[in-house]
Amino acid sequence: MTKQCQLAVHGLCISLLLLLAPGTLSAEWRAPNVHSIFSGSTFANGQSQNMGPAIRHTVEEYCDTLRFGLTMHAAVDGRRTQCGWGDRAANQVVAPAAGSCRQVGRELQGMQNQSGREYCDQSGDGWQYEPLDQVLRVEREMTFPEAYDSNLSVDTNVLSRWWERANLNLIMLERMPQTDNGDHGDRLITSLREACRSYDGHGGQFPSMPTFVLGMKHNPDDVSLYGGLLAAAGGTGQCCYDEDGCDIETDPAIDICTHIEDGRDEDKIRYDIAAQRYDCGGSAKLTETGAPDSTTLPNLECALAGKKCSGAFAPDPPTNFFGIFACIQVRPKDVPPEDFAVRYCHDDELNCHILTEGSGLEYVDENKTLYYLEGVNQNGTSYCSALGEGDATFEHWDCPNEGNPCDTGLPGRCGQGKISCDSGTEECVQTLAPMPEICNGLDDDCNGQVDNLSTSWDNQLFSVYDPTKLGDYDDDGVDREAIHCMERDVCTCQGGTLDYGGPGYEAHIMSWVPGTCVCGEGMAGESAGYTPAPSSDQQTQPRAGCSSATNGSATIAWMVFGLLGLMGLRRRGE
Repeated sequence: MTKQCQLAVHGLCISLLLLLAPGTLSAEWRAPNVHSIFSGSTFANGQSQNMGPAIRHTVEEYCDTLRFGLTMHAAVDGRRTQCGWGDRAANQVVAPAAGSCRQVGRELQGMQNQSGREYCDQSGDGWQYEPLDQVLRVEREMTFPEAYDSNLSVDTNVLSRWWERANLNLIMLERMPQTDNGDHGDRLITSLREACRSYDGHGGQFPSMPTFVLGMKHNPDDVSLYGGLLAAAGGTGQCCYDEDGCDIETDPAIDICTHIEDGRDEDKIRYDIAAQRYDCGGSAKLTETGAPDSTTLPNLECALAGKKCSGAFAPDPPTNFFGIFACIQVRPKDVPPEDFAVRYCHDDELNCHILTEGSGLEYVDENKTLYYLEGVNQNGTSYCSALGEGDATFEHWDCPNEGNPCDTGLPGRCGQGKISCDSGTEECVQTLAPMPEICNGLDDDCNGQVDNLSTSWDNQLFSVYDPTKLGDYDDDGVDREAIHCMERDVCTCQGGTLDYGGPGYEAHIMSWVPGTCVCGEGMAGESAGYTPAPSSDQQTQPRAGCSSATNGSATIAWMVFGLLGLMGLRRRGE
């Protein structure tokens, strides 16, 4: 599977609005940081056309679920100094923080009222200036200081902060990136590289930073394809490529981050986009992300919050970016992916499940730094929904194998156990106690011997069990009175062994089924559900004590023969 297909958020809150109230989750669950990236022209030319109200409304709707940040970048002609930015290409208006969504909403209201002009939007005065590559680089450097420009030999406290919570980019894309003089330079390929680097997380040294893309207004085809490439580079979409054109629904996806380094330059990629040699779509999972277009207010709410879709550019099913974001978490750095697990409980912790990779826990990125919960609980509610409604709890779990069967190392039935968790350490706990032997081909009393019926019932540990009460235990018509073979070592299991039964004595007795294991001849009649012991030429499984069982008639014959021989010798002597 290609890198860009790794965002496995299928079935995850596709049309669900998660309203996670503070305190409903354990301290382990940290609200992800969502870096919202806009250009100044996003809000130009009127409020309703550019969906400013819808953006503000959906951001505020998730105020208790996500930590929002807002970054703006220059839109046209490069007159950054008019904004007071100096040589910077971007301005981080609001850094992600608890409660930042209210401030983001106020800032969006201001941009909306000013039609974006205060963010260097000088519509019609010159060439477009879309320095998205610089924005992505600055965003990453502000999020992960010193991450790329050093050997990562930074303070341990800084390293630990990188792993506190998920960081996600949401780009509102409107135009192709250009330089400030109208030439494209290497803006497009550089922005793709920056998205790749953020998604890769410097080889897993810090958490992945995926890039989500939402196309704004009536994007021309080349901008839509560029948005698809950007989403694929950021791990949230996928694209195919062919010189004669391709179809992402039927053709294999490519790894964009490898593709752009395969002898391609800026001119080549722009030419291929204009020639429609790419086709892009969602992440090949049920929550189609990719780079959906939005042309009207309802369509924008459809993409951001999974509301009802309409119009030609409406994603179907709705994308619900914010619902997806709310479920993404960071794996602790000191726990390898193969050892990582979470404990998920619902209904006041009466029903708990240990979720591991591929079994309720799925990773977003190839380095397995970001993950989400996938599945439904016993009530048919998705894990994410139950958490959002406050009906479930969640915590990192140090014992991923808890509840799995294990071997205690003890003999017989005492060797069966389950893994338990004690202060973060897994240990194998015995689940079956020793029981008196019955004829089943197994070591029931855990002494290392099989079917030692002649001595097992004399053990003081079993004095509470009455062997005379082994008849029809549950009125099923099966007489179990002689399943201990009258406490003699004459048990033979020609048809294989039986089962240990449950932990209790009754379950132990009820596990016996007539016909598989039988007592020796003369020990029980056929009316009791037994059959005679097999003859010597039949294959039997040797059991402890069985070799001492002999045929009574044959023994008598040998005794008579020996007596007659002695009598004959005596007469000769006379």
